[in-house]
Amino acid sequence: MINYRVTKYNPIFRNEKGYYPDEYCDWISSFDIGKSFNGVELNLNEYLNTENNYVNSIYFILKELNIISLRIINISEFYYVNSKNTISELNINSITLFEKIKDVKEDQLIEWDFIESLIRANLRELVNCDLFDKNFKVKFGYDYYMYVHSDIDIRSSINEIFSIGLFPENLGELANKDIKRFIASSLKGESDLLNEFSIDVSFIPILELRKIFNFSDEHPIDGFYKINSETAEKMEKIIKYKFDLINYEYYLECEKD
Repeated sequence: MINYRVTKYNPIFRNEKGYYPDEYCDWISSFDIGKSFNGVELNLNEYLNTENNYVNSIYFILKELNIISLRIINISEFYYVNSKNTISELNINSITLFEKIKDVKEDQLIEWDFIESLIRANLRELVNCDLFDKNFKVKFGYDYYMYVHSDIDIRSSINEIFSIGLFPENLGELANKDIKRFIASSLKGESDLLNEFSIDVSFIPILELRKIFNFSDEHPIDGFYKINSETAEKMEKIIKYKFDLINYEYYLECEKD
């Protein structure tokens, strides 16, 4: 699977270590609207033009690959937009966007209308999730970075993406690493995981894990998933461990070796 980094940042300005120097000044978030960079204020129209380019870049690829739907995976956060504290046109639009996407579910299959909305929501930091097909994946990173993984040649789309002012960088082939899966835990109501608690469940076949979590046959199970009472009951029969759901939260965590 080839990994592309797609951004608005020109790689010619990277230093020999691959980083942008301190003097390279550019906006990195929708929250930067109204701020000045190199003496120029980022306005709403410029922001939306860039956001549209990111959306269009995924549209080019899906069209080339003849993909009409993607699966939502690895939902980790929803960030609510508080209308009382936001008055800009973008934030008013983001409230509507949030209301549209707030009920999407892990492993849900979506078509272009929702794909577009989730791209925008990720870029505006309203949600954090990946969009997945068995031969294709979109991930969103910090600072307006977007990553595209494809098993199929997408050079035609890459040329189109470059032509609209974005910079798709070929990061090479993703290593086919084994995934280590284990159960992690935290105290109820706290976010910090307990360092002393870990149960290795890598021995459980992915087909069985999909059944335990009620995921589709395509779900890669390569992220971080909360274990609820139904999931815990199924897993207890396999790992011979009794979950204490009253005092602790439990998660299936996945790491690539």
